[in-house]
Amino acid sequence: MKKMVFVLLLLVACQFQVPTRKIPESPVIYTGTSALEASFNPATMGNLIMCQQADIYVDVKNVGASDINNGMYSFITEDQYLVPLTERQKKFSLEGKSQFNPKGGFDQIHLRVRNTGILPQFETYNPEIIFQACYKYSTFASTQVCIDPDIANLNPRKSCRSEPVLLPNGQGAPVAVTKIEPYMVPEGDGVTPVFAIFVQNLGPGAVVAHEGAEAACKGDSGLALLNFANVRASLQNKDLKCDPNPVKVEGSQERRFVCQRKDMLFGPSAGTFSAVLTVQLDYGYVNSLALPLDIARLPGQEPC
Repeated sequence: MKKMVFVLLLLVACQFQVPTRKIPESPVIYTGTSALEASFNPATMGNLIMCQQADIYVDVKNVGASDINNGMYSFITEDQYLVPLTERQKKFSLEGKSQFNPKGGFDQIHLRVRNTGILPQFETYNPEIIFQACYKYSTFASTQVCIDPDIANLNPRKSCRSEPVLLPNGQGAPVAVTKIEPYMVPEGDGVTPVFAIFVQNLGPGAVVAHEGAEAACKGDSGLALLNFANVRASLQNKDLKCDPNPVKVEGSQERRFVCQRKDMLFGPSAGTFSAVLTVQLDYGYVNSLALPLDIARLPGQEPC
């Protein structure tokens, strides 16, 4: 009898058991090699009759980890054939990915143009409309590095070893820190950590100087448009001096700069330990996108 009562109580308890709630995973923010992603919306008119208006729609979203503040976009058209009826150049802002907005900011940009005709000897003409977005962006990289004053390897039981650190997944920005090589440089009885840091443009656009981002979309030229990124680095929250700074980031070539602090000395008493190295890169970035148009003349159509 007691056994039967126990089984009944167990069954009742199972029916009223509170289900466990699965805790959602935190979104991964600082990964990937993209910032602004732009594409022409399917509603865009790619084919038009001579003298007709066309509406161009560009979808833009910030899928990187930094906010875009006061960026600028511009449309480049062949003014001989296409007259803009709305603003072709304007500032924009888009927030980056965050815990509260894991997909980043989104917007749609609109341009309306009117065809002014094509040359009499042509039945069709195929110009391009080029969309450019120019903005300031930042890369934030943080990783554990090993500080090892025991360069003679006298201690076989070290807590870590000073070895290169590979960062293959990006940091949520087009210019990525790809590798860090630590060196323990002997200084008297201790060592000074020196870090060779490698960076590369893994995004689809081009790097310009941080202060030249807006100028790139205005058609300006000069030193502001050179492919440089400003560098800041710290070890244990102490600033390091980096050289060269700014560093040139051209094309997709991997570039290297060296960071150290001469007054940062670790002796044998410090032991071998892990420390946090942080790197910040500030630069301008330019994305470009081209839309081919097909302008056709109707049989017997008069000039516009």
